[in-house]
Order: sequence, then structure tokens, then C-alpha cells
Amino acid sequence: MQWISTTSSIQKIQGDREGNVWVATSTGGIGKISAGKFSTTNMSCAVNAICEDPAGKVWIGADDGLHCYEGDVEVFNELTEFCK
Repeated sequence: MQWISTTSSIQKIQGDREGNVWVATSTGGIGKISAGKFSTTNMSCAVNAICEDPAGKVWIGADDGLHCYEGDVEVFNELTEFCK
């Protein structure tokens, strides 16, 4: 995976109900493998946790707070705003 820098390490790998694979790194942000395509979201902090809730939202726990994704779109809600 070329997007992971030599100073970054993989923290967590998580699959979701749609068959996507999410990869959290220590300094590079998150990566998502979907239908054979790879996309990244750069973050300037460590991503420590990834999980999927019963509604299919993917939650990302990072050093800068909590992030929530519905598909490829980051969603902001009371919980993500509270955790900033």
C-alpha cells in the first residue's frame, strides 16, 4: 500500500457489511478498499479504532475525536461534535 508512509503503521483493519475494508493508520489517516478501488482520507493524527454500528455507519476513533461515515461521506452529528 503506497499511501502508508514509512513512519506509519497499521492500527486496525475492519470489514463492513457492504464488503468494504477499512484500514486505520498511526499517522496517515484511513484507507478504504471498495469494489477493487482504494481511497484514502488523510488525517494529521493517529486513528485508533474503527467499528460499524447496527445501522451501517462506520465510526472512526482518532486522536482528534470521533468521526462517522455513511458510505464515503463523513457525517457530523451531536456525538461527533461533542467529541472534538
